[in-house]
Amino acid sequence: MRKLICNLLLFFITSSARAQRIFPEGNWGASLTGAMVPLPTFTLGIQPGLLYKVSDRVSLLTELTIPVIKNIGDNSGTTNQRYFRIQPEFRYHFPFRKRKNNIYMGLRLSYAIRKLEDVDGGFYSDVTPGLVEGFYFDKAKINSPIMTSSLQVGSIANGTKTISLDFFWGVGARFINTKYTDVVNPVNGFRNRPADGPVFYPSYSYNKAVTWLHINAGFRLVYHFGRRNNH
Repeated sequence: MRKLICNLLLFFITSSARAQRIFPEGNWGASLTGAMVPLPTFTLGIQPGLLYKVSDRVSLLTELTIPVIKNIGDNSGTTNQRYFRIQPEFRYHFPFRKRKNNIYMGLRLSYAIRKLEDVDGGFYSDVTPGLVEGFYFDKAKINSPIMTSSLQVGSIANGTKTISLDFFWGVGARFINTKYTDVVNPVNGFRNRPADGPVFYPSYSYNKAVTWLHINAGFRLVYHFGRRNNH
């Protein structure tokens, strides 16, 4: 195992020394992409980010997710929705290129604050799976932070000297730890299930810590500081 790790480190070091640089000028960049915010109502957000070149082959991207368009077709019975996410991603840029695009692999971590209040009543369960047995309630406050960890693969396509497109996808795990407080009129019971079709319950319906599959994909615009057009 030690020999394998040493060989991998040696490969990364030698390839970094030989290969063309990913950031020909400047160490910093700014990114922007859209995001769907995981709230009961359909909510859209913006995701600005800051890119920093650690070395010729390693970079760090940190993004913030901020809701901007809320309560589209709101029929969820929830109010006081709050959400904010920070998302760092560590990347290794491979020395080979595909059609002038740079290919990279990364580790993305994120932590999101998610809070809301259900004022029309609902159902939650302390057991999994299926939400079979739990509590009906008239009103409750919900605190449901989210942590994710995923392996990312991406391709950076240079559009101009200063702007590039970053296409990405990733898979990993989503950790949700939900707590219900100030619950009004909790009544123990069994949740009614439809006779036909699959049933999907939101992650905050579990009054406990749960782990789900996490998948993401999309693209972002990246502006590179310090690059200059050749005349």
